[in-house]
Order: sequence, then structure tokens, then C-alpha cells
Amino acid sequence: MADLAAGIVFFALFTFLDLLPGLSSTVSFTKVAGLVLAVSWLAVLATQREQKASFWSQHPAICWSAVGFLAWAGFSVVYSDSSMDVVSSVYRYGLNFLLLPIVYTGIRSVTDVRRVIAAFVAGATISAAYGIVVQPSASTGLDRLSGTFGDPNELAAVLVAGLILAGGLFADRRKEPIARALFIAGAVACFLGVMLTVSRGGLIALGAAMIAAIVLGSGARARLACVAVLTVLAAGVYFAAFAPQTAVDRISNADGGSGRTSIWTVAERVVKSKPLTGVGAGNFQTSSIHFLLQPGALPRSDLIVDRPSVVHNMYLHVAAEDGIPGLILFMTVVVGCFWASVRAARNFARRRERGSEVLALSIAIALIAVLAADFFLSNQFSKQLWLLLALGPAILSISSDPTSNPQPT
Repeated sequence: MADLAAGIVFFALFTFLDLLPGLSSTVSFTKVAGLVLAVSWLAVLATQREQKASFWSQHPAICWSAVGFLAWAGFSVVYSDSSMDVVSSVYRYGLNFLLLPIVYTGIRSVTDVRRVIAAFVAGATISAAYGIVVQPSASTGLDRLSGTFGDPNELAAVLVAGLILAGGLFADRRKEPIARALFIAGAVACFLGVMLTVSRGGLIALGAAMIAAIVLGSGARARLACVAVLTVLAAGVYFAAFAPQTAVDRISNADGGSGRTSIWTVAERVVKSKPLTGVGAGNFQTSSIHFLLQPGALPRSDLIVDRPSVVHNMYLHVAAEDGIPGLILFMTVVVGCFWASVRAARNFARRRERGSEVLALSIAIALIAVLAADFFLSNQFSKQLWLLLALGPAILSISSDPTSNPQPT
């Protein structure tokens, strides 16, 4: 309540801990922390004397797109099968969008950004370590790591982001050997966690991150290429020499994406049938059965009839529920925040603040990794995704003010 930046740091850590014993309950611990954070933000807006330019004035396209998306999604209560699902979905989107101005207001220096990233890495490391220590291992059979997320694929997505951010902190803190050793340990834990999740989406996200690092890291492409090659070799060695055969089989066989292709087929039918409106925010699981009995057999119709599933593709999910206009508005917010982090890296590069540039690039690359993983996840409400998105406009504002980084590295 007293320090909004510190609140954001703790929130970044808490987003990883909801399923830890003693923290999981009927009311999400992270939701309580988020409520306190929102109240603290309102208090800051009401009391601070020297305010930087508002989030709305600096990022009108993001703000108007967010408001437009909420209005468009909310309108679906008129025609959706379940109005309560619409209200719940719009409420969750609104909370995630609110994180953008909160982080923008509270994060005022590169030091603040560094602390939030460190909290993210710490949370990812704890989640991976918790799964490795607590979950039973299996020399035979497929025992996938789920950590504090309860879902191996979601865990893999954030662990790849944690790995990238740990690398960014390692490159940033060149004169602090102890800190660099801790970041390396965190990166190793995240990498091992990704392998143990046996998540094909996680491996794709890792590959996308490596490619993005080489493309965006213009000043260190040779070193980044070497890191990428070593990462690929390490993954290859793990699956060739240490992983159980069931894990190798899962990685090497597509098998319809564990039923994803069937769900994607139904979602595509929804988009083709209702390209403007979709079936309504939060209504895919309720309404997907109406699009099942169409030409073309589905191998996994049970995921529509017996156990209605989410789309397992964030982009297709948003399009199926909110139509093409909703997807455009949603992606405007996402791309706008991502591009802000890229612009921030360019600003720091022009000022020759190498450490800050690396931090901004690591945020952008981590976002690419998570967004790549979200081709296989309906992860539009992920707290980690929206925290990374919120850091984009915040660090862009810092990069535009030379006085915000008094100790360049």
C-alpha cells in the first residue's frame, strides 16, 4: 500500500504461487494481492504530486483498443447462450487490462524494472523447483512436470519466459558475480523444468525465443547464436540420453495435438459461421456443441460433448468467442505493448545504455516465447502474460527520460 513499485514486485512473485500448499484456497491469493495492488494504485493517483504523463495520453491506441474490446465483448451478452459467462469473461479481461496502467504508474526507473524481472525469474524458478522436488519421478511412463501451475503446458510457457529474463539479468549485471551465479542457476532450473514438462508447445516457444533473440539482438548476434546452438544441443542430449521413452515418443509424435486439432476444427467452424460476433465472450465451451454435427468426422468429439474444452489456441479462442473484430482489438493491445518494449530497447541503444537495452530486449523476447506457446494454449487470462505486456509501455516511458536511469550499466 505504501510503495506501488514494491507491490508490483511482490505481485509478480505471487502470480506463480497460487497452488502452493497454504496459499491455495477458495479465494485466489493472487486475486487478493491484485486487489491490494489496485487500491494502492488508486491511492498513488490521488496523492502523488509529480505525475508523469498518463498512460492514456501516451498510449491512446492501446487504451481505445482495450475499451473497445471490453465493450464489444460485453455486448455479446445480448446473443450468447450464457450471459453469466460473458460477465465473468469481461470482468477477467478488465482486470488484466487494468494491470497496464498500474505497472505504467508504479514502475518509474530501470531499477524498478530489474526488480520486477528478478521477481518473475524467482517465481519461475520456485515453480520449477517445487515440481521437481514434490512431484514423483518416473523412469518409465510419462510423468510431466506441472509445478505450481497444475498444467505442464502453461508451466512450460512461463519457464521459457523465465529462462530468457534470467539471461537478460545475467547480461545486465556484469559486475556482480554472485547475482550472475544466481541468475544462471535460475536459468538452468527453468530449462530443466521445460524439459520435464515434455511440452511440445514449450519447445516451440523456446525455439521461437532463440530465433527472436538472434533477430533482435543486433549487437550480439554471434554470441546469441552460440547460446541458441548450445540450448538446442542440451535439449537434444536430454531427450537422447536421459528422458524416458514415453517422453521421447510424445515429442516425436504429433498425435493430433492430444485432441487439439479436433477442437480447432470446431473453433474454425464457429469463426466461419459467426465471423463478426462469435458465440459470445466466455461461451465457447457452452456453445461449441452446436457446431459439432457438421460434415467431417472428428477424432476427439468427447472434448466437445463429454468434457467441453477451451480452444487451446489463444488467437482462435478470441476469434471464436468475440469474432474477428474482437481479435483485431485484442491483438492491437498485445502488439502495442510488445512494440513498446522493442522501441524502448532502441532508445536505450541510442543512449548506449547496454544493460537497460538488454533488459528491454529480454522482455520483448520473453513475450515472443509466451505468445508462441499461446498457439497451443487458451492463455488470454494469464497473469504472467499480462505482466510482461505491461512492462512494455512502462520501460518505454523510462527509456524516453534519461533521468530515470541514474546508474547505467
